Amino acid sequence: MRNGEYMDMKLLDEVKKMAALDQADKEFLKRMEKRMGHFLKEGIDLFFCFFFRL
Repeated sequence: MRNGEYMDMKLLDEVKKMAALDQADKEFLKRMEKRMGHFLKEGIDLFFCFFFRL
């Protein structure tokens, strides 16, 4: 294997790692948006329950 081929393989490995991390970030953000949406909905419901009791 020539030095250039080795560098290409290393670069390809780095690109694959970055793509995997990007996918993991997207999945994490999707889960967080789902959780935050649930908490936001609960917070709004609690606010209106409290507001209309007064």
